[in-house]
Amino acid sequence: MEQEQLEKKIDWLEKERRADKQTIASLQNRLTEIESHLEKTNKYAQGLESDITKVSVRLTRIDAFDEALAVVRKDIKSELDAQEKRLKSREKYAKSKQEEEIANLKIDLEELSKKLTVIP
Repeated sequence: MEQEQLEKKIDWLEKERRADKQTIASLQNRLTEIESHLEKTNKYAQGLESDITKVSVRLTRIDAFDEALAVVRKDIKSELDAQEKRLKSREKYAKSKQEEEIANLKIDLEELSKKLTVIP
């Protein structure tokens, strides 16, 4: 009976070895697929890194442009404020001159009116 048990054990071991061999082959195929997928993923990641670098450079340029634009806006606002101040000053001066001229004209008209009434 020992012979029979040994034969059964050998058969079982051979079946197990075949199953293990099949599992190993399947795992090797899976590993090959994973390695291929990993290689594609790495290439894609490298492309993304390149894109990220480009975007980062562009963002830096955009930030610099925004800062320059803010300075220009500030300068333009300051200039507009200064021009508005000068305009108000000129308007005030023109108004005072106009009022002065009107007052002088009134005086001249009154004097002329007095002279005209005096003439018989």
